[in-house]
Amino acid sequence: ADMIKKCTVSAFYGLGSDVRVFISGNSDYKNRDWKSGLNQPEYFPDDGYAIVGTEDAAIMGYLKQFNALVVVKEETNVDATMYLRTAGIMDDGTSVYPIEQGLVGVGARSKYAFGVIADDPVFLSQNGLYGIETNNITYQRSTQLRSYFVNVSLTKEGNLDTAHAAVWGRFYCLFINNRVYVANAQQLNKNQTGGRGYEWYLWDNIPA
Repeated sequence: ADMIKKCTVSAFYGLGSDVRVFISGNSDYKNRDWKSGLNQPEYFPDDGYAIVGTEDAAIMGYLKQFNALVVVKEETNVDATMYLRTAGIMDDGTSVYPIEQGLVGVGARSKYAFGVIADDPVFLSQNGLYGIETNNITYQRSTQLRSYFVNVSLTKEGNLDTAHAAVWGRFYCLFINNRVYVANAQQLNKNQTGGRGYEWYLWDNIPA
């Protein structure tokens, strides 16, 4: 019970529907996550955990994309920063959730700034807000910078690890240091890196 109570991040995921809860964020087991029982969010079996990458990098949060649950870790030089969990079923009817290594590179900085806007799963890194891109033909995933035009200000903010985000309609709102960086998912642009980004607004003097 103590392992579960110390967790700080969660996601719903399962085979065909969101039938289980996955949790992580326990600083004593920072590369481990647990799954709940089938349709039993109040129950976590003692053997229902997975080791995700090395213990040198903590799991920071989860993002769902298509049929996969993307496990995002903090940035590190010794581990992948993203792992992909899928759902399947064995011949005996047992459900399984295999994990495979995904992307190496950009990792998450804040546990509290994950979100999905207009079907775009995003997270905050040390170098700005990133989204996960997937090639529709090969299903190869990559990350792209979404905050290019506000990065001059955003990346200089202190306390990025405590930044919080909320998705409000078509807006992604990032709260940090009495400021709110607001991305408008209906106003798209391309930046010099060749990636897709959003129009951003900056609200100042917001004590949130």
